[in-house]
Amino acid sequence: MIKNSQKQSRIIFFVVILIALLTTLGVLGYVYWNGLQEKDDLSQLDSQNETDTSTNTENAGAYGLFDAVQGINLTLSESKQVCDLDNPLIALNESDFSIVANTDAFNYQRGESSINEQFNYAYAQYMCGPEGAIAVLKRTDDTWKLLNNDERKYPYCEAVRGEDVPPSIVDRCYENKRVTETVAI
Repeated sequence: MIKNSQKQSRIIFFVVILIALLTTLGVLGYVYWNGLQEKDDLSQLDSQNETDTSTNTENAGAYGLFDAVQGINLTLSESKQVCDLDNPLIALNESDFSIVANTDAFNYQRGESSINEQFNYAYAQYMCGPEGAIAVLKRTDDTWKLLNNDERKYPYCEAVRGEDVPPSIVDRCYENKRVTETVAI
């Protein structure tokens, strides 16, 4: 009886050791696999940055969409009106923007920003943490100016009137914070 009990104890001991060994190997394999995935992600990001850099150097001197998006992100991140430390700005990418002609009609699409062909006016939909907002911006030289920042679809009239904002960027505005109906600019 005692020999049988000792045999069972040894078997249980070996089973516990085997389970612990397999668990340890599984955890090490998981950590190793995630490390490989991160390296792949970083190498893809590096190659994308190299591609972006080569594209920019090919077009050196010409102000393009890449430059405009960088300027817009900088303006939004520096503005005290836009985001705060609790809800930081989620940077915009070139793919977030549609390039529109000045003569096009304004066409609001949720989550889509627009910029005119000359890259001097933009309607940017951006995120501060989980909160969304809309900004209308104007570029003079290489500096972007925030004309209006609000959670609503259209800007305030006083912010955009007299700024020569093309109708393809925004064609209507709110007279003040209390009204819900828009008027033509």
